[in-house]
Amino acid sequence: MPDVTQPDVTQPTDITTLLRRWQAGDSHAYDLVMSWAYQRMLAIAAGFAAQERMPTEPAALVNEAYIRLRRIQNMQWNDRHHFFSVVAVELRRILADQARVRVALSGRAASGGFRCRMI
Repeated sequence: MPDVTQPDVTQPTDITTLLRRWQAGDSHAYDLVMSWAYQRMLAIAAGFAAQERMPTEPAALVNEAYIRLRRIQNMQWNDRHHFFSVVAVELRRILADQARVRVALSGRAASGGFRCRMI
């Protein structure tokens, strides 16, 4: 007998329903969306990580995206495609943030590292 308390996440309408429940503040719906989406998010992250010059762990990207997605407020989720588009944008932003940090650190290293001025 199917579990009637759990939505059938294989159905696009159920994912959209979960996304809208999350949008309305249902944290359990968020957890269900993330458990459903994790493998696909990992595949997207692996594709982006493969294009990077520096080694980046896809699972670490997904974990950071998980945190950033949790903070999103007032998102009007349309459907699963919209959700994965937002995921892809967040993953790219994470990679861009990491690149900025690497550039900043390499600039400091080239100039002699971190310096402290004694006053």
